[in-house]
Amino acid sequence: MCRLTRKEKINFLTENIRGVGPAKAEKIADAYSDVDNLLDLEKTREEYKRLSDVIGTSLAASILDQIAEIKKQDEFISVMVSCGITYYTAMNIVKTELLFEAFKRDPYTIGKQNNIDFAACDKFAHAYFIQFDKSPDMCCSRMKYFIEAMLLNLENSGHTFAYLTQLVKKMNSYQKKNEYLPDNYEESTVILYLLDNDDVEVEKHEKLGRWKVCRKITADLESDIAYHIKRLSVNKINGDVPEFESSGIQYDDVQLGAIKSAASSGLKVITGPPGSGKTAVVKGIINYFNLIKPDAKIILCAPTGRAAKHMMEITDKESSTIHRLLGLGETKQFTKKTKLVCDMVIVDEASMLNLDITFELLSRIPTGTVVYFIGDKDQLPAGGPGNVLHDIINSKVVPVYQLTKVYRQDGIILENAHEINNGVVPTRQNNQYKQVTFEDATALRDAAIEWFKSKYNKKEPFETQILIPSYKTECGITAMNTAIQDLNPENYIFISSAHKYKKYDKILMTKNDRDGLYQNGSVGIFISNMGDSFIVEFDGEEVEIPKSAVDDMTLGYAISVHKSQGSEYKHVLLCLPEKPVNMLKRNIIYTAVTRAKKDIVVLEMPGTIQKSVETNTETFMQTNLKHKLLAVR
Repeated sequence: MCRLTRKEKINFLTENIRGVGPAKAEKIADAYSDVDNLLDLEKTREEYKRLSDVIGTSLAASILDQIAEIKKQDEFISVMVSCGITYYTAMNIVKTELLFEAFKRDPYTIGKQNNIDFAACDKFAHAYFIQFDKSPDMCCSRMKYFIEAMLLNLENSGHTFAYLTQLVKKMNSYQKKNEYLPDNYEESTVILYLLDNDDVEVEKHEKLGRWKVCRKITADLESDIAYHIKRLSVNKINGDVPEFESSGIQYDDVQLGAIKSAASSGLKVITGPPGSGKTAVVKGIINYFNLIKPDAKIILCAPTGRAAKHMMEITDKESSTIHRLLGLGETKQFTKKTKLVCDMVIVDEASMLNLDITFELLSRIPTGTVVYFIGDKDQLPAGGPGNVLHDIINSKVVPVYQLTKVYRQDGIILENAHEINNGVVPTRQNNQYKQVTFEDATALRDAAIEWFKSKYNKKEPFETQILIPSYKTECGITAMNTAIQDLNPENYIFISSAHKYKKYDKILMTKNDRDGLYQNGSVGIFISNMGDSFIVEFDGEEVEIPKSAVDDMTLGYAISVHKSQGSEYKHVLLCLPEKPVNMLKRNIIYTAVTRAKKDIVVLEMPGTIQKSVETNTETFMQTNLKHKLLAVR
């Protein structure tokens, strides 16, 4: 164990040992100056006598008992961390005696309640010699969590349900990877557990006759979204409707139709590629609605901070993230029953809307409000379950204004993006758009590092971004971030078993903070380590983040294309490794190219651009929202 200073010994005693205050801690630390670490103390007769001479017999016995328990807890924490449970989660479980004992008896029920990964629970059960296949109760709790974990895994790919055959196949694929797990499951066995699980919903597909399985919380979200879209689509005329004046701007018929639809309430969708006039239409809608209702309360929002900032710049009106608008995480100020006070809501980058945020937003909008979802349907769908914008458009239950004509011809980036979206591999290149092919991954990675060195500016860290579809390849996100971090000349100021950061490292937040400090996809600069917290700079504002949130962050020099949605950068580098093949898709490369404002370089392994452009898999996402929208018409 590591050597502790006198101050660290005192802190250890006062923070971890009951009955020891500062004065007694100092006395013990001085008496044990020859001992490197107080955790080295053993519960022996000699140690008890030595400590009794310093602090008294009754307290000496208590201290040795507590140190022995702490050592035992530390051993369990090490086992839990080795199984994939985060250190802070493991520590919180071990420190709570009742929770710890319950976790040792049944890691699946407690793991589910504490958001511990199912695979980590399985590994702990095996490491702790829990024979779940011989205990009916343990087998039941494992199966229930197993089913939900597999459904969650599918949700991470966008699906909101699975057919029973798909679910069982996925479960058995997991079983085969671990020799210590039970044999494969039959559909007949799994269906029994499904019917006995209140957290799962099972229904038979009317036409196909196949069982559909989904998490109840996800099914309820889709049903609630369908209800609120129906509730909002009252189509009420907002008083006397004046003639729309274009103020010299030449709008086409579709754009005019979208603008004039502001005269009636309900949800509308405006979708189109970059350059199709979405910005001009939004401005037209706002101007026209102000004629209809001069004192109108108009809310502008977007899923991400950078998208909200862009919306504010183009409209010259206040805009915010949806999270901030709804006060999500600020439960004392905003409850689920509170409605927004507004006449119109315009949501930009609507392709990024997932089920959770769509429900939260629609449920707060009062009936009679004019609502617009603005977005590019051909970009990547939101991370997580659902394909909200696509499902709304394909259901045809609300007006959809499809802008197809491209007006803004501002360079080869946009032209090539349209070619990609139409299934054509770009052939035109200049200093704005370049494609380079490499025969091996090492050469590609080295070229990416050289590009970063030539483009990255510490004064504008958010204007240069590397995008990669995959994490685990030789030139994937993880390896690229490590290689680029080595270029940072600063010293490491935080090191743990899973993370290490230098001052001025670029970092990415991977989850939403419940207190609204950051959101999934927020990119910042690591400034300092303050003991119990970090200081991270987001868009010029320094934010104090508790150290317990360390697992919510990762290096952000290279990020996934999904995480880049809603953002734009001056300089973009897109790396296309050969694997995994399922990440080589048209909407991924299209989304990446449309992130670039000034220039983009695409580095590919042989044939990966061709493969990506030719693979259009948007229809393969299994969701129920369209079906439920049609059911409530």
